[in-house]
Amino acid sequence: MKIKNLFICVVLTAIVVAGVIGFTKIKENYTNNKNSGEKVVKSTSEVSSETATETETETETETETEEIVDPVDEYLETVRFANEDDYFQGLQQKYDRLKESQTDDESDGETDDGTVDSIDSADGDESLKVNDLDGLGEVNIDDEDYEPLGKERYDELGTIDYTYSKFDETQQIVGEAGCLIDTDSLEILYAKNGIEKRSPASTTKLLTALTVMEFLDLDEEVLVGKEQAYVASDASVCEIKEGQKYSVHELLNGMLMCSGNDAAYTLAYYAGLRAYDRLENSEIYEFNENTMDGEYDPSCDDINTYAADEKEAKKYIDEFVKYMNKNAEELGCINSHFETPDGYDTENQYVTALDLARIGVMAKRNDVVSSICATKSYYNKSLDVTWVTTNELMNENGDFYNEYVDGLKTGSTGEAGKCFVSSASKDDDDLVSVILGSDFNGRWNDTNYLVKSGFRYLNNEAE
Repeated sequence: MKIKNLFICVVLTAIVVAGVIGFTKIKENYTNNKNSGEKVVKSTSEVSSETATETETETETETETEEIVDPVDEYLETVRFANEDDYFQGLQQKYDRLKESQTDDESDGETDDGTVDSIDSADGDESLKVNDLDGLGEVNIDDEDYEPLGKERYDELGTIDYTYSKFDETQQIVGEAGCLIDTDSLEILYAKNGIEKRSPASTTKLLTALTVMEFLDLDEEVLVGKEQAYVASDASVCEIKEGQKYSVHELLNGMLMCSGNDAAYTLAYYAGLRAYDRLENSEIYEFNENTMDGEYDPSCDDINTYAADEKEAKKYIDEFVKYMNKNAEELGCINSHFETPDGYDTENQYVTALDLARIGVMAKRNDVVSSICATKSYYNKSLDVTWVTTNELMNENGDFYNEYVDGLKTGSTGEAGKCFVSSASKDDDDLVSVILGSDFNGRWNDTNYLVKSGFRYLNNEAE
């Protein structure tokens, strides 16, 4: 019996000892696994922390080295001139030359009134004339650290007299600004003060026509209303009558051929009315030259709402002008701004020769606009009147007739002077030229000179 009890005690003791040993091992394994897990978590956390630190460092580095993109590099490709960079490089050299001259020796270039008469260009072939140094705005010519950036750069460089030419001739145009573009290659052949801000006058109506045809059908009839109150008393008109209906195509002829400001406002009102309706329905129109065909879709909209109130008419005219500026911007016209559909002088309405050339190229490409602008006369049955083009270069009996010129639009105001955007075609060559700030004879002579020189240059290049 004693032996049996002793055996039982031994077995129980062995079981207890085995249990203790097993529990101890389990506890050790648990502790080791926990510590191992903590190490893994810690290691992962450390890696994440290091990665985050590296990422933050890289981000900070990128932020520090990020370059400011100049607007000249942000032009949309819709109408980007092939050698635009060359033009701006030459203009920048002129600017640097002026700055260097003023920094090195102010007294050498000063006249009695402290202005600069002339400074040799970088290539020594011509002179850079700056009649008033104050015209550079807030630019401090003596500040060696000054670097023009952003849109301000255009305002500063736009005050400098600069001519870029592919021609051998030394002749200058009379106009204050102008340019010549090969519409096939989009090459700048000539540009004088190409980014100087100028009043556009009625050359604005090219953009007006292109924008109108995004929203109105050519055969739609619209009723002339109180929008006519905004036509200036001394403006050119095609004499449409309030309360009468005219087709959009008729009004486009009156606006483009005889420069009717009255037609421009009626077209702007109705196109603005439809644009506003689309906007209310969250349909924002993006620029698309294929929609500028006078075939609106959907065409079921009823927009023939008579403008019986001047204030209400202004609301939709302003909406139209917003789309004019939107289209201009998307064409790449970064240094232009429009406030009226007819181009009548306002304080903040301006364009540059190169920007206007972009609009001219689009007008030339547009079948409706180019066709109307190439027409010498148009009989309006509604008014029983014949409209005659204001383009003297298409007048076969005039002193300035040019057989190759087939458009586009004239302009004239007190602020703008005499202006002209022309198109010309000869064989397989097509040109668009712009003249701003000229006189009556000057704009015709300037255009003839540019067109003649342009065709000769293109032919010589082909040989």
